[in-house]
Amino acid sequence: GDLALRALNNLGAVSFVLRDIDAAEKAYRRAVELNPDYADALVNLGTIYHERGRVERDPALSQAILIEAVEFYRRALKLLPNHADAWANMGLAYFDLSDFARAVQSYDKAYYLNPNNPRLLNNYGNYYATLAQRTQGEVRRQHLAKARQYYQQALRLSPAYPAPQRGLQFVEQMVQQGTKQAQ
Repeated sequence: GDLALRALNNLGAVSFVLRDIDAAEKAYRRAVELNPDYADALVNLGTIYHERGRVERDPALSQAILIEAVEFYRRALKLLPNHADAWANMGLAYFDLSDFARAVQSYDKAYYLNPNNPRLLNNYGNYYATLAQRTQGEVRRQHLAKARQYYQQALRLSPAYPAPQRGLQFVEQMVQQGTKQAQ
């Protein structure tokens, strides 16, 4: 029952951390076989596909794998519409698919459900930093300011988290480049 599902989910999580992705997938799939409505295992399967899609070198295959990740997140959200991690992860998958409108919609839903998630705040920072790279002038400055704000929020919640530290450095470089170009 529930204990077996949690054990399989935990086995998958440990395998994932140990970078044994195949063993993690096997554990999560077994949990979903036992209970097709186990949303956490579906989210975790989505995370595995997301990870695979990110490292796949063939762009078409990468996109197909990322779309499959989104489908796992959607299945989980049909079962638990307020699953903040599913929304956050789906936003990141959409971001990696360059579907920025859906990415920010998913991030917004995740933020509404859990505004104190450092990973989500970092992803928001990445979203605005990416938009800043694609714009100029005042709009670019606004995007950089929002990126900086989200990275700083993430660091306030999790000071040792390296991703927002790198994000802030990137934003500062973009600000300095913009200042040099304006001179």
